[in-house]
Amino acid sequence: MESRLVEYFTKRRREKNLRLSETARRLGYKNINRGCNRLTEFEHEGRIRGDLLAKLAAVLDIDEATVQALLEEDRQRFADEWNQWASEPIRPYIVTRLIPGVYNSTAVPDELATLEEAEVYASAEGRRLHCQSWLVWTRRMTVCFDENGVRTKIRELGPGDQSAPLMRLGGKHFLLGTGVIKWPQKPPQL
Repeated sequence: MESRLVEYFTKRRREKNLRLSETARRLGYKNINRGCNRLTEFEHEGRIRGDLLAKLAAVLDIDEATVQALLEEDRQRFADEWNQWASEPIRPYIVTRLIPGVYNSTAVPDELATLEEAEVYASAEGRRLHCQSWLVWTRRMTVCFDENGVRTKIRELGPGDQSAPLMRLGGKHFLLGTGVIKWPQKPPQL
């Protein structure tokens, strides 16, 4: 997701002819490389701590009302994109926790057409493997089971929620056997 906040801040920094190093110095960084890295992370990935965002706004002469309006616009765009993404149909799958930190996923067989049938199957799989499991029925709904195959809860998901546990390595989320999952990115928080 392109962030209006990031676009605005980057454009403002360039209009003021501030290099990253000069901006980092004005932000008070003694270690200029660290400051440049944090600014680059913000400008390329949209991630920034709230206190640094407030300082950067002051350095770039951006008022609080503008920052809040841009944050709200980004939040709304994020929610809209997430809802569109979450509404796309998926092939249901089961995630099993093999050992702490290691998960695997398998597709629900095509012949299981209803949620009830898929729950029975997921419960049996969790019981067979004696592992916690999650039936990801849609991007909005996950059914959780304990290691005995007993359903513990149904999770209704909203913007930014993840439908199943994920491993994280180098900032990428994934499940073994499924590849990288591209979640819509949350806008920075102030």
